[in-house]
Amino acid sequence: MKAWFKNVIGVAMAVTCSSSLLFAPSAQADLFYQISGKDLTQPSYLYGTMHMLCQDDFYIDPSVTEAFAKTEQLVLEIDLTDPALAQVFQQHSAQPDAQYLRKFLNAEQHQQMNQYFVDNLGADLTQVGHLRPFILTSLLLPMQLNCQQQASYDGYFAEQAQLGGHTIAELETPLFQLDLFNQVPVAEQVNWLWDMISDPASSQAEMQKLNQLYIQGDADKLYAYTVAQPEFAEYEALLLSDRNRDWVVKLPQMMASKPSFIAVGAGHLGGDQGVVALLREAGYQVQAIKVERPTTN
Repeated sequence: MKAWFKNVIGVAMAVTCSSSLLFAPSAQADLFYQISGKDLTQPSYLYGTMHMLCQDDFYIDPSVTEAFAKTEQLVLEIDLTDPALAQVFQQHSAQPDAQYLRKFLNAEQHQQMNQYFVDNLGADLTQVGHLRPFILTSLLLPMQLNCQQQASYDGYFAEQAQLGGHTIAELETPLFQLDLFNQVPVAEQVNWLWDMISDPASSQAEMQKLNQLYIQGDADKLYAYTVAQPEFAEYEALLLSDRNRDWVVKLPQMMASKPSFIAVGAGHLGGDQGVVALLREAGYQVQAIKVERPTTN
């Protein structure tokens, strides 16, 4: 599965580099915003996340921590603290046709995929081959990152919300996100999974490019890279634009009820149908907050 697909959807990331680095400050201004105006008596904040990245690339600027402390509610794509979340995924993790991989892969491809799972996860397809394609992809995602420890901004903010007594609201339900995969043909999802396994170097390079753009803090370039992928054209509305518009219908009431810290995938921020542009179109003042983020020199 392509890197853009893996990072646009929160579900695959929610289910699942130790090195010496020299750091220098670099401006990062368009992954973090203050939202004010219209009917808001107190500002809310918008933060673009990466659902999974290397621990060494994880960084929270003090200005983000300060803004978070001023809010009373965390808004996520889905509530990662919901005790029922694991049960929902478990109930919907299996593909209805347990032998579906044999239908879309030839014998040689099936054997190669089987060996890849054995080599990298210690489990063959008789053990995991019944799982839905996006779950198989999520199992392999840490290897695409090429680091020993992974981190998640969404998970971090969820943990901080629990520690700080924030309420947690979700923009979508787990079942809604799961249903997004039902709207992408299984054959195509298997093809993306096969591409990832048959050409791991290319898949890893793509993932690293996506992470590099995130670390640079440029939401517009991140969005442009995402939508430039040939496979994305047919699913841009399904995965981004339609969801963004739905969120901007829900967010006003959430922000009006409590000052909120909104943490969603960074791919949702950029572009003329991104959350930033849509909130401004709805009459809010959305101002980028300049922060300093360490980056490799």
